[in-house]
This record gives sequence, C-alpha cells and structure tokens, in this order.
Amino acid sequence: MTGVRWYRTAAWAAAFALVVANAVTQAGPLTGPTEEIHPSVGASGGATAVSPGHLLQFTVGEGFAGAGVSPANDLSAGMLATVSYPGRITLLTAVSGPVDEGITLTWTAPGADGTVGTASRYDVRYTTDATAAPHLSEMLFSLAPSASAFGAIPTPAAPGTLQSFLLTGLQTGTTYFFAVKTADARDSWAFVSAGTAAVARLIPPAVITDLTAAPGNLGRQLTLSWTAPGNDGGIGDIAGGAYRIRCSTWTDGTPAFWNTGTWDSHPNRFEVLIATSVSPGTPQQYTLSGLRDTVTYYISLRTRDSYPDNWSDRSNVTTGYAEPPLISVTVSTGAYDFGGLPPGASTITAFGVQVLNTGNVLQTYSLRCATATPGTPWTAAGSPGMDTFTLQAVFHGTHPGYVFGPEDIVWSTATVAATNTVFSVDGTETGVAVPPAASRTWWLRLLTPLDTSTTAQQRIRAYVVAEETP
Repeated sequence: MTGVRWYRTAAWAAAFALVVANAVTQAGPLTGPTEEIHPSVGASGGATAVSPGHLLQFTVGEGFAGAGVSPANDLSAGMLATVSYPGRITLLTAVSGPVDEGITLTWTAPGADGTVGTASRYDVRYTTDATAAPHLSEMLFSLAPSASAFGAIPTPAAPGTLQSFLLTGLQTGTTYFFAVKTADARDSWAFVSAGTAAVARLIPPAVITDLTAAPGNLGRQLTLSWTAPGNDGGIGDIAGGAYRIRCSTWTDGTPAFWNTGTWDSHPNRFEVLIATSVSPGTPQQYTLSGLRDTVTYYISLRTRDSYPDNWSDRSNVTTGYAEPPLISVTVSTGAYDFGGLPPGASTITAFGVQVLNTGNVLQTYSLRCATATPGTPWTAAGSPGMDTFTLQAVFHGTHPGYVFGPEDIVWSTATVAATNTVFSVDGTETGVAVPPAASRTWWLRLLTPLDTSTTAQQRIRAYVVAEETP
C-alpha cells in the first residue's frame, strides 16, 4: 500500500505534483516519469493505475466536480489517496528436475494488495546470460524472454500458498536465471522478484534397491527379480531404455569393481544388456543361463532411459547359487502285456505310457530296445522275418493310429535320439527339449516275427534314455 498526499497550491488551476516512492509522498516539481490522471478518471480511480516510483500529476479544475472534487473543495494538507500493488516475491527457488531437461521454480504467492487478496497473473522470465546473476534488474527483466515457452505459467493462488512451475525442454548443461513479477487485476505490477538459477540436467532412472537372485527352473540358472524404476527417478514410463546386468564369480567389495575392467568372460565375469520399455513399479525378471554350478555369483544392475548414456547408479549387489544339472526321467508303468499274438501280427499299446522329466534341465529322449528272455532266438530288426521282430515308437498326445514310419523304428544295436520328425507323428509332441516337470505320451507298436522257432513267452525291454538338450 503506497500513500499519496495531496498538497494545495495558491491557485485551483495549478498542478499538484505528487511523488509515489517507498510509501513516502512529497510535494515538489515533476522530475521523474509521470502518469497523468485525467479529470474524467477521478482521483481514486486514477491513483490505482500508478506504477511504483512514478510521479503522479493531478490537474485540478472544474472537471473534477463529477468525481467529488471541485474548486469548492478545500484540498487541504492531510487528504490521503491510496495506490495498491501486489507484494514482491522475495524467495524464489529453482532446482533441476524432476524430469529430463527440466527445472522446477517454487515461490510463495503474494497478495494482490501486499499480502491481501489474490493476484491476477505472473510474468516469469529467464536468461542464460551469466552476467545477469544473481538477480535480474527491472531493465533486464523487461528485455528477457518469457518462460511460457517451456510450460504453462500458473495462475496466482491465495496469498501464502506455495506454488511451483515446471519448465521442460531446456538445454542440458545450461544454467538458467529466473525472476518473477506479479500483477493485480488492474495490471499494477510488483517489483521484480529475487533471482534464482539452476542447471538443466538429464535425470537418470532411480537406483534399484530390491534386486534378488534365486535358482532358476533349470540347472545352472539364476532368476533375477527387481522392481522397475521410473524414467526420471521414480516417475514416468521408460521407453526405449535398457538394463545392464553385471555378473561375476568374485568381487573385491569396492564400488569401483563394478565400473572397471572387462565384462566379456562368460560364465565368470560378464554383462547382459536387455532392452526395456516399462512403467515404474512393474515387477521384472530375467534368467541367467549356462552358469557354473556350485559357484556363488555376485550380481548388480543399472537402468538407463532413452538417452544412451543416462544410466542410473548401480543397484544393490545380490548373490545367487546356481544348482547343478539333474537329469532324470520316470515312466508311468514298468510293464505292458500285448497278450497272445500270432506270427506276422501288428499291434499298438492300448494306452500311452507317460514319460515325465523329473530333472531340472531340458531333456531330449533317445530310445533303444533289447530282448529280455534268456536264450531267445528273437532279435530286433528293421522288418519282421524269421525270429525277427520290429518295435516302433512315437510321442503323441492321443492314440496315433497306424501312422508309424521307418524313422520310428527302435533298434537294439543303437540308441536313436528323438527329433522333430523321429519318434513323432506330426511334430506336435516330440521327445526333444522336454522341460522339467513336463510329460510326453509314448506309444509302442509291435510287429511280430513272420515265423518263429519258439513258442515261449517273449519279453522285450524298451529303454528311454534322457540327455541334457544342448
């Protein structure tokens, strides 16, 4: 609130010179910038449009009569007019972030009249000229560009309210200097605020703190789990980012260990880059394979956003122990009785035998057969003959019918490995790369000898041999 005191001169038509500065008024000659208040405006209405530091000139005459001022009035010393202005912002702060190439300004809202009433608008301006530091003068402020190019300037809130303004799209590594002015509804402007400055930076993703490692579903594996950070610290989706996992069978316990040396010696000391686009808070998993079993691994990771070099600090270091491979298989039945069959017969098992991977690695099955009757003349062959039989096998989800081919023959002289076509009807179920706990249905077809020199009951043993899939 600025006081304006009227002083009477010798004649009614004389000019009254009033100076408005620092809430003190003085009579005297007009020596500074002036604003003339015309009679049609009136003393009260005109006074509210005066800018701080300007001289106010009233021309007193008959025209003031309509405004309550006339020659009949005695404008004696002591009559007081008032001019109000918004309060000056005295504490303006600037900090980098919270987003890439962003700066956040914060200040306390002044009043439209000092500390009273809500102001009308803000004018936020900036410069990158370091000679303007630490504050922008009134002249430099008037020449500086508006900060509205980098975001929507907020509307003044109630006096005393903490307000903020996020500017984005700034130049990385550049220092920006800011100041704010406040206006009331009649465009009376406060003095320029105190200045502030901050550097626009890239904000890396937040540090991951919950990295864990556990044995994977397969041997020589570790499954890593963690929570995704944000693009800028803990906020914003990461698009086109990456994780960098570093894994080692030893560590010297220093932070420098994770930032130096080569990381290309799998499985002893290596790194894995994983592309990612993810929202913060999303559970993440990744499985490391082909590790050394019975060895403790030390693991840490970093995250980057779409900027190639904007990596977070490293995560917590976790440890894990890869279990050794276990190769194991079980079958659902140990015997099957084909019953009495004549020479030259062809028959298929009435039900499929379940072959279950009870190990912890991917397994591929091989088949072999042998006669188990002591002293028998029977032998396995590619086609039935005198005392020769043929055994065929396939893996299939349902009864296969008579679709067995020569590639499905089970030999006694060699162990034959399953493929996508060997021991398979149509490739929908095979004995290749069978996962742990997965089952395959095994069907057998027996072609008896065309003729035989024995009538004794015959026993044929079929073997399923499991090997780790390369």
